[in-house]
Amino acid sequence: MTSKSPQIVFDKLSLYVEGRCYLDQIELQLQEGQSLVIAGAPGSGKSFVLRLLLGMPGVSRSEVVEYEGEVLVEGVPILGVGPNRLQQLRMQMGSIMRGGGLIDNMDIRSNITLPLVYHFREHLNFEDINARCSTLLAALGFAYLDEPGRRPVSLNNEEVLYVALARALINSPRILLFDDPLLGLSPRAAARLLDFLFYHPEFGDQIQLHQNENRLVTRLLATTNLNYYLNRGDLFAVLKDQRLILVGDRDEVLQSRDPSVLNLLSTKEL
Repeated sequence: MTSKSPQIVFDKLSLYVEGRCYLDQIELQLQEGQSLVIAGAPGSGKSFVLRLLLGMPGVSRSEVVEYEGEVLVEGVPILGVGPNRLQQLRMQMGSIMRGGGLIDNMDIRSNITLPLVYHFREHLNFEDINARCSTLLAALGFAYLDEPGRRPVSLNNEEVLYVALARALINSPRILLFDDPLLGLSPRAAARLLDFLFYHPEFGDQIQLHQNENRLVTRLLATTNLNYYLNRGDLFAVLKDQRLILVGDRDEVLQSRDPSVLNLLSTKEL
């Protein structure tokens, strides 16, 4: 019996932006349902691993971006795919980018429901879309933010992250991408958010858009601190000098004497 093909593959992927190498010959395979935590110093390029899976959004036309190798999602080379197929692949993903990535001139409800409106407006009416937004905010414990017209500028850092998480989860994605989501939170607030980033099945049932659908969620998370995720992730890797070093599971991280790993184990676990 053959094993299932990896859901995500980086095949000797190198990334250059404006002539600078950020990723060098990255090799990675991730199976459906696995959670990978990638740690690295600020500016190491770890955020690019997440952005590559989305087709490098936010890159201006004036920037010179060059690739070598491939990034595959569900067997599809995402860097060479056309815009329609790219959007189909993005429908399977949810993300929290650095700072939340909310759109300032849209209210909170519009921010959260944007993936549904963009991808599923032909199949869902606005009443159903708004109802899902309300259900999700309530499940996250932020029902009070469900006010038409309220803008992101009125939110504190923790509220921004939960609104971004609601947007990431609203279309019940198969792949979740998180870029240092605990940054700036107190230990107590970070511990609470962790429960939702790696939510339990009973929470997933509350936000599942398609009933009776039992799908595993794959997670990739970039961070400057490995400790926060030791009890959550399945696999851990370190990005240093443009190379990705796969460390292994929690026990292998704690047993490692590699300075690159030890430098990223700086605070207590959550």
